[in-house]
Amino acid sequence: MKRASLSFLTGPGAARVLLAAALLATSLSSSVPAGPESTTPGSPIAAMTETPRLIQRILADEFEAQPIESDEAGELPTFPDLAAAFRRLQLKDEKGEIPPEALSKANSLYAMARDRTRLSPSPAVGGISPGAWTAEGPTNVGGRIRSIVIPPDNPDWLLIGGVGGGVWVSDTTGWHPANDSLPNLAISAMAANPVTGNIIYAGTGEGFHNADALRGDGIFVSNDSGQSWSQLSSTAQGGASPMPFVNRLAVSADGAVLLSAARDGLFYSADGGSTWVNRLPGTRTLDAQFHPTSTVQALASGDGWVKYSLNKGATWNASSGFPGGTGRIELGWSKSNPLIVYASVDNNSGDVYKSIDGGASFTLVNTGQSFLAAQGWYDNVVWVNPVNPNDVIVGGVDIYRSTNGAVNFSQIGDWSQYQDNSVSVHADHHVIVAPRDYDGVITKTIWFGNDGGLFRVDDLALATTTAGWTHIVGPDITQFYGVAASNGGGTTRILGGAQDNGTPLNSGPPVWTYLYGGDGGSVAIDPGDSRLLYGEYVHLEIVRSRDGGATQASRIDKPGAPGIGQITDSRTPTNALFIAPFILDPNNSNTMLAGGASLWRSANISSAVTMPSWAAIKPPLAPGGAFTELISAIAVANGNSDVIWVGHQEGSLFKTTNGTALTPSWTPITFPGQPTRYLTRIVFDPNSTQVVYLTYGGFTNTNVLKTIDGGATWMTLPGTGLNALPAVPVRAFAVHPNNTSVLYAGTEVGIFASDDGGINWGVPADGPAHVSIDQLTWLGQRLYAATHGRGIWSISPSIAGIPTPTPTPRPRPPARPRPRPHARRPRRRGVTASTWSPGPATTACWNCMTACPSTTRATSPLSAAWPTPTPSTSGAM
Repeated sequence: MKRASLSFLTGPGAARVLLAAALLATSLSSSVPAGPESTTPGSPIAAMTETPRLIQRILADEFEAQPIESDEAGELPTFPDLAAAFRRLQLKDEKGEIPPEALSKANSLYAMARDRTRLSPSPAVGGISPGAWTAEGPTNVGGRIRSIVIPPDNPDWLLIGGVGGGVWVSDTTGWHPANDSLPNLAISAMAANPVTGNIIYAGTGEGFHNADALRGDGIFVSNDSGQSWSQLSSTAQGGASPMPFVNRLAVSADGAVLLSAARDGLFYSADGGSTWVNRLPGTRTLDAQFHPTSTVQALASGDGWVKYSLNKGATWNASSGFPGGTGRIELGWSKSNPLIVYASVDNNSGDVYKSIDGGASFTLVNTGQSFLAAQGWYDNVVWVNPVNPNDVIVGGVDIYRSTNGAVNFSQIGDWSQYQDNSVSVHADHHVIVAPRDYDGVITKTIWFGNDGGLFRVDDLALATTTAGWTHIVGPDITQFYGVAASNGGGTTRILGGAQDNGTPLNSGPPVWTYLYGGDGGSVAIDPGDSRLLYGEYVHLEIVRSRDGGATQASRIDKPGAPGIGQITDSRTPTNALFIAPFILDPNNSNTMLAGGASLWRSANISSAVTMPSWAAIKPPLAPGGAFTELISAIAVANGNSDVIWVGHQEGSLFKTTNGTALTPSWTPITFPGQPTRYLTRIVFDPNSTQVVYLTYGGFTNTNVLKTIDGGATWMTLPGTGLNALPAVPVRAFAVHPNNTSVLYAGTEVGIFASDDGGINWGVPADGPAHVSIDQLTWLGQRLYAATHGRGIWSISPSIAGIPTPTPTPRPRPPARPRPRPHARRPRRRGVTASTWSPGPATTACWNCMTACPSTTRATSPLSAAWPTPTPSTSGAM
């Protein structure tokens, strides 16, 4: 098998034999085709056939977190539910709340700060001048796309909506983002007015199944085919009809009515979005659409229900035919026959229903083929050929096609072929769109949006599991959790861990490749030898490449060999965070520290040619005994490997000054006003073991703290007046190595910088849009930023001073290439826990040399003696 390359995904393959004559015949007819199904007696809309008028049919789909289903099995590429729940941990305050207006306020403050910088006579903040940023990509990896629009007035253009990357436009100049100054870039739905063809609407927020997903801020409108945008004030936070989660938008064929399928109802506007009426109040609505040629027919759906309207959405009637207890229902309407509707139902891993009366009633036509697997709540889309009502596509993890009205399906898209062999299409499908003049004969292009970006099929007849698909290069919307960079050995490599898109690697522009598949997480590269690469699949499943990514990385968290220690916490959701931290010791790159429930150390992470060995050097923290507070941040002091700090998901903090010992002694750090929310980062001043910065999640204004005495006393760095940080989670932090008064904070809404040690904060004039910045890291004097929606960026701030010397890594044997294993995505496993048997309670610190101070927040439920791990039998690893 050849390695997965992420450039255009085309390849040879046999053509699929289709009903060409039928397609040609139906494409030449503009009227509703005659036949038994189109003349069903008693149909409530059988006589409502009108002169065909075109409308852009939009399908967009969002993800949200929900518990893993017990019957979920097989190989699944990513875990959107766990990803959403993980990000929620970092958004909550001490009360477990996420204020509904907090993100909107933070975005506004960020935008005002950026405007002040742009208008300043000296528009430089933190040494970052306008035009100095470099977008590193990846443009050929992609990211989650929920909506696609072809502007009626510019049919050669294409607009896509990224979950965190905003609207991107492909026009005569190529791909470019549209208006980065929008107060919210979580684009989930788009629709075009078919009459006034330059008007496009974009809805924000992910409102499918939980409060964990990215929050939006209403609907935006463009009057120039998507080049510039303004907010519909009625839908914004504080407006008359606020809509923080817009799942779908639809415009009637005459352009008179706009529908918004939202988390709390189905909203109706007859004046272009100025005013709204909620037609289904309190009903979570997931899909809404008008028929492309009828000015009066409309459909809407949600979890277990479908409704139809015969008066442009003014009133709604319940459709029949669906059993109780079904999940999400996605609809596909035949353009050539308004009586035919297909429904992809999240039931039995994917059932298909059909209506021959315009959606008034449905009948089960296909079951048992597992089109949606266990993710129909997340990726679920159905498309009907505009000129052939019997030609249907259903998409979930993969893509399936029927040419006989959904009676039988064959698979035409295969995620494993995409990852293993550079053919086919990425997983998790959300939207399918054809041009307005699609006829299946002359115009045959179809566009697909999924978790891997934008894909194109030039002829549906040639689309198979191994051929006929093209991955579109251009939009830079990858969602990263982490980034690392190294030029050790002379080759600069950039590595990132990406949601839905594994662990992408750049060894030289422009093309990125995969180091490992599935969901990517934390990453690291040896500073002295950039061939040594480390990545992570979920829950601390650490992988390593010793040859610069020439072969796919191998798992090293569980060696599984006698005499070689393993991370018993890894691959277990209860013992390691979804994206768990690991770092290389900055003073000795042969040592890695990894955090699950315990802190784990490998002292031969690079020198071990086969498998490194692991040992736990800090026991789990379980205040009260019922809940294990998992490790969320790790840091080692520059120049002293004995000084290690560890933070936990609810704010607990520990340090040691003998970290290289076989059994280090850990002291809890407590102080008045200490946050008890997610501790995102611990960052040492590059010149001191006593100066340490902490950053936290939650929408508060005390998310950056500093100590200058090793944790005895603390100060907050919120800024002052107009130069303050907004009340927003801070996910990343960096101190400039030339001047330690220059600080950088990566927040939920973008990058802030300070020139005076955090007294005042500002926003650079350009660079990454106001998306979440999940990590900041240095390569020499160059700063790399991992964004969650806009790829990776870098900058060399202009800061005078003497650089902090980079410690010389410990010598080790040269790397030897290993045979590349089969590049398959990680297999979904059962859950296995390894727990520490609790000893008697004690008021002494864990392994402390002296008694704990009286301010210790919680007594340890564990004995000072190292407990014996007790393996669980709850499942197979």
